[in-house]
Amino acid sequence: MASTNPGAAYQAVTGTTDRAEVTAIGVLSDGASRYAEHYGHSWADLMTVLTIEGPAALISRVRTHDEAATTVRRKRYDDATAVAIYC
Repeated sequence: MASTNPGAAYQAVTGTTDRAEVTAIGVLSDGASRYAEHYGHSWADLMTVLTIEGPAALISRVRTHDEAATTVRRKRYDDATAVAIYC
């Protein structure tokens, strides 16, 4: 959405947390975030896969869900990028 609508930046969700509580940060494209946003997994589950198994495993799981999906939301496949940053 942001690529076609600059106003999307005003819909960003932001927040703060104590730095001491952060052990890892996930940077995800909308394709990779589908694991939590469309396929019913929690954000905690997503971060566990990302940090324990790695970005490729997360994307593989998204693709498995994409293949099994019986209904298509906007498009069956989306670019998927995931990066884990360890603090």
